[in-house]
Amino acid sequence: MRLFLLLALLVLVPGCDSSDDPVATALLPDDARYAWSLESGLVEGDSLVLSTSEEVRVRTASRNASVPGYRGLTELESSVGVGSSRSWYEPREERLREVAYASPGSTPVVEPRGVIVATDVYGLPYTVAQLVERHRAERGGSEDDSLIVRTDPRVVYELPLEVGRSWVSFTDPFGSTRAVVGRETVTVEAGTFDCFVIRTEIDVVSDAEQFEWLDYVAPGRGLVLRTTETVQEYRGADNQTLGLLRTVERLEMTSGR
Repeated sequence: MRLFLLLALLVLVPGCDSSDDPVATALLPDDARYAWSLESGLVEGDSLVLSTSEEVRVRTASRNASVPGYRGLTELESSVGVGSSRSWYEPREERLREVAYASPGSTPVVEPRGVIVATDVYGLPYTVAQLVERHRAERGGSEDDSLIVRTDPRVVYELPLEVGRSWVSFTDPFGSTRAVVGRETVTVEAGTFDCFVIRTEIDVVSDAEQFEWLDYVAPGRGLVLRTTETVQEYRGADNQTLGLLRTVERLEMTSGR
């Protein structure tokens, strides 16, 4: 299973021009590498249902890119194995928004389905990007579009970052909110960083027994660590409850800026 790195969800505002704010721009990597891993197993017992990992590279392709309705954007390209995706960000003084994407990219995030069926591969956790594309297809949109400008921009960060601040990230095709819940010193392979801890909540996980998504964001460096943990009911083909399944996802910066 290959998962791509940049979560994209944003709006078309005709004639909108953005100012390239240095604080917001510094939260996007020039060229960085991440280690991504995902493991699923029963909460009680040592049975491992799924384990996979990838190296992810994220680099800035342009600091002055354009898409329909927007100018002065930062374009990021992410590569996982032989696949790649692109996302366009609007760096402003008051916020950083993601406004468009191509070849759908998403930040890996588990989207729990409430009940997981052991013998059904499609019942396993999958990325938010896939959920977005499914909603678009249901509304008659094409999944083959090379460029998609968001109708509901994703607010990645409200600036300046400070403990206690919260905001609505997006509302379509489902709701998401983010909040800065603390500060923490984090050590990853790329080094040790003083980070803001940002918790993300999304409506589609309401059926999960437990869900937590935390981003560790260093000023002037951006995302250095992401962790998600989901606990949900796990059933077999005969609908017999097998127990609770814990899925842990981790994205860690290994090098770069």
